[in-house]
Amino acid sequence: MTQSTENLIPFPKPALQARIPSELIMPREIAKEAVSLELIADRLTEAGYEIDTDKDDNTIAVQRTGVNLRLQLYPDLNSIRMRSNFWLNRHLTDDDIHKLLIRLNDEIYLPKYTHYRWSDGDIGLFAGYALHYTFGLNMPNLIFSMRRLVETQQGVYQDYIKGTAYAYVEEEQRPEVINSNAEQKGVVDLDDTDGAEGD
Repeated sequence: MTQSTENLIPFPKPALQARIPSELIMPREIAKEAVSLELIADRLTEAGYEIDTDKDDNTIAVQRTGVNLRLQLYPDLNSIRMRSNFWLNRHLTDDDIHKLLIRLNDEIYLPKYTHYRWSDGDIGLFAGYALHYTFGLNMPNLIFSMRRLVETQQGVYQDYIKGTAYAYVEEEQRPEVINSNAEQKGVVDLDDTDGAEGD
């Protein structure tokens, strides 16, 4: 996908990391049995990322990405799922969203897209990508994949959402409500399809 070069989305300008490229000198491989939420969190912190961890959900939230990036560890599957989301116009119909999902899943390389409509009317567009570590985890590769997902999401927003009917429209009581609800809504379990409408 070719990203637009004009009217760039106002994502954070500072680098995602404070000490690039310190991950290049990290040990390349972490044994499968040694992979844990705490170890990944420590390695990301060493690489300069600002993170928050949720041990109950086995999740790491990566700060200052602009795309609500989260990593969720699935030890039984030897995999890490990366997730990111945007808010969409809450007045979109299911047909409108379905058309967008078809385009994104057909044209965008790397993540799979789905959506969730909450009971209060807010709509989240989610991107998901799984990285397996069956034969060990390569931290530089994980960090590279994180960066690529963030870049992909920035391009998707710029080329498919910004300035269109899909773009989020601030209504009453924004932006406080968005900011206060973002963390809770960002961790919705998309595996639980009760009340979800997605593809």
